[in-house]
Amino acid sequence: MSKNNQITKQFNFTIDAQVAEKAESIMRSADISPESLIKQLYSQISETGTIPFNPKSTVNNNVISKLTKASYERGQRVKTQKEIDAFFDDDGGY
Repeated sequence: MSKNNQITKQFNFTIDAQVAEKAESIMRSADISPESLIKQLYSQISETGTIPFNPKSTVNNNVISKLTKASYERGQRVKTQKEIDAFFDDDGGY
C-alpha cells in the first residue's frame, strides 16, 4: 500500500535500451522522473478517457485486439487459422 493507504499496482516492463536512454535524457532535462511521467500519463488517461497520443501498434497485436473484441461482441470463438480467416472474411451481411 502507498503512504495514503491507497491500493497501488506495480509495473515491470522492458524497453529498448537506446529508446530508454534518449527518453530518460529528455525527462532529466524536463526535471521529471520516468515514474512521475507514467503516473501522470495514467492519471490523464483515467480522467479524460483518451490516450493523449496515437499509440503505435504492431499489426499482430492490432489483429489480436480486433479479433478478441469482435469475438466477445458476437459471442463467437475461433481457434484455428481457417476459423480466423473466415471470421475476418465475414462482413456480417453488410
